[in-house]
Amino acid sequence: MTAEALVADIDVVMADNRFPDFVQPICEAARARGIPVIVDGDRVTQLDDPLAIASHVVFSSEALRATTGRSDLAAALKRAAAAIDGFLAVTNGPDAVLWMEDGAVRAMPVFAVEAIDTLGAGDTFHGAFALALAEGCDPITAMRFGAAAAAVKCTRFGGISGTPLRAEVEAFLTASST
Repeated sequence: MTAEALVADIDVVMADNRFPDFVQPICEAARARGIPVIVDGDRVTQLDDPLAIASHVVFSSEALRATTGRSDLAAALKRAAAAIDGFLAVTNGPDAVLWMEDGAVRAMPVFAVEAIDTLGAGDTFHGAFALALAEGCDPITAMRFGAAAAAVKCTRFGGISGTPLRAEVEAFLTASST
């Protein structure tokens, strides 16, 4: 099956940067169709792998620091932004999500919860972020939805088994906005 066939009837592509040679043709085919391509930058990488093709890149703090050689996350984001043309953000556990907007670093506080298990929180964030983008949300709204999903996940034991259902994330968001 060709990369074009793989993206023929989808609304979003989410990939990580672990196997760039495998995901690059799929990401290119999706971008050619105007489909959002989210790359989970969860390991040290070169800034010209599928990250350059992605419409949205969200790094983990550890991967961004290692990739750019900068310990300060704002400086690391600015360094990465020089090579990445799409939306660029970094998650940092219980600390604010940072992103680039109009050449400036912006911050979005995440939800304070009593964390029981953080295994799978990053994957939960990325999945919820991708879902929200596929449904037409702007990146900031999508990050808030992703942060809420990750927060709920952290209140439960278990990696994938602790991933919340959509209704649970929506209820969490409703309760958090009151």
